[in-house]
Amino acid sequence: MNTEFINLTKENLYDEHLCCIIRSRKPHKGIEAKRQWLLLPA
Repeated sequence: MNTEFINLTKENLYDEHLCCIIRSRKPHKGIEAKRQWLLLPA
């Protein structure tokens, strides 16, 4: 198991795998929704 953490930034958010729906191979609307949520200002 890989124990390395990746810091998500605006620049790498679309390049990194998000662990929601990790077992699904099909695109899911929840992944894009999560990316948009992560991009919201803190």
